[in-house]
Amino acid sequence: MIPTRTRTGLNPHALLLITASAGCWGLGTVMSKGVLATVPPLTVLAVQLATSIMVLWLLAVLQGQFARLQQHSWFTWIKLATPGIFEPGLSYGFGLIGLSLSSASQAALIGATEPVFILGLAWLLFRESVSLRLLMLSALAMMGVMLTVGWEIASGGQILLGNLWILLGTFCAAFYVILSRRAVVDHDPLVLSALQQTIGFICIVLFSWKLGTGLPLSSLVPMRIWLLAALSGVVQYALAFWLYLSAVRLMPVSIAAQFLSLIPVFGVGGAYVFLGERLTLVQGMGMAITIGAVSQISRLQSSYE
Repeated sequence: MIPTRTRTGLNPHALLLITASAGCWGLGTVMSKGVLATVPPLTVLAVQLATSIMVLWLLAVLQGQFARLQQHSWFTWIKLATPGIFEPGLSYGFGLIGLSLSSASQAALIGATEPVFILGLAWLLFRESVSLRLLMLSALAMMGVMLTVGWEIASGGQILLGNLWILLGTFCAAFYVILSRRAVVDHDPLVLSALQQTIGFICIVLFSWKLGTGLPLSSLVPMRIWLLAALSGVVQYALAFWLYLSAVRLMPVSIAAQFLSLIPVFGVGGAYVFLGERLTLVQGMGMAITIGAVSQISRLQSSYE
């Protein structure tokens, strides 16, 4: 598939898809905050993924994608699902371990390095061209993200260990993007999302069992909380992954990855609007820098073929 381009940049349809995916991830995080106050993190994640998987498979059946998938062998199914081991499987599993030892602000800051990992892997494995301008704009977007999520000095070996777990989880997320880029060329993004999240859900359950935490479903939690958890799963996983995989069919992953810098912008902005959280002047400046850098990246000519 050869995407069309505007004279000043990338395929506008791809830009809309990739921006919408970042919005879903950012705003889905805001929705999750209201659930985490009363439900343990692993339980929230399991409910979100279970809901997302049901929605994705239902849509796949309604669109006839599941029938086409049945024409392939079980080996093909497993091959297409394998990236889900890395994200949401290992990525979120390692991230949760790290978060228990570190802080949320540091986790957000480390997670913002994902576009850098993807940029390097895309160049190393796909030989995607990385121009000096793209590198400079990526660095500018990263600086904006750092200002948006804030900076906190770490101290102590336990926090350092937690940050290393988070960094490993971030690398797994970047590797997921690279693996999915190969599969999405020949297969429908909806089916890929369903397969990958199914195996990711299995990994999360195994993580929970291995850690001995279980996935308690308390009857004391109000129904509206469970509904919010389910809805956030649809937004943060079903829609976000589907939109992202659809976008990378139309643009190089090295450029698509840079739009992930918008996730903290949507997250911080959404928390300010919907949760009443305080937005500092520095955060506002960081958001403006990130948006400005990403808007310039969107104007870069694609080398995708």
